[in-house]
Amino acid sequence: MNASALKDQIEAADAARPHDLLWISSIEVIFAPCALPDWVRKAIAATPIVVVRRAARSGNAIPVGIRGQARSERFAAFIAPHAVRKRITPENLVQTRRWREIPRPESAAMRRALESVAARWNGFRWGPAGSVGFELATGLPVTTDKSDLDLVIHAPQRITANEAEVLLKSVAGLEVRADVRIETPFGSVALQEHASPTSPRILMKTCAGPMLVADPWMHPIEEAPLPAAS
Repeated sequence: MNASALKDQIEAADAARPHDLLWISSIEVIFAPCALPDWVRKAIAATPIVVVRRAARSGNAIPVGIRGQARSERFAAFIAPHAVRKRITPENLVQTRRWREIPRPESAAMRRALESVAARWNGFRWGPAGSVGFELATGLPVTTDKSDLDLVIHAPQRITANEAEVLLKSVAGLEVRADVRIETPFGSVALQEHASPTSPRILMKTCAGPMLVADPWMHPIEEAPLPAAS
């Protein structure tokens, strides 16, 4: 690998954000506090792709998740930045209109939904994540006609509650259920909660764990206690 390619590779790894998909070289670049399950080894051997997860970095290592064939097969691990061969973001999938290249009948409603969102969200930095993003990026048929459409909006600048309400209404009539999250510089909040808050604080997912915050665009300086799970 020449110096220019290595520089591009390191920059891509350093810029990696939650929901980004990373192509890696082999299973050897994955490390975790516990032994890797056999299904992880098989999954990476077949498809050497991991997704950046929301967690604190361990040194310069990137926190990633590996998905298997079953919904229960999800594994949290880390990789070194030099292990990244390619990076695809949710926004990349929108820029290339990647869904137009996936002609599976099972994904017809998803394709129509993405076309509709693309026409309405011009000017926003957004893209599909979750299983839909994975399928679009890899071409692997991991979704069904009942799959939710996970969308992320990258918003380094504030989105007002009124703007969030307009965005929310624009996905209300889609053929598939859309689950939309806003990514701020400090974490992720649900579009619906930001558009229609029911309390002074809303739940934000951060690298330090979930927090209740008054303003998702301000650094959370204290963690509010979360209600116990029922």
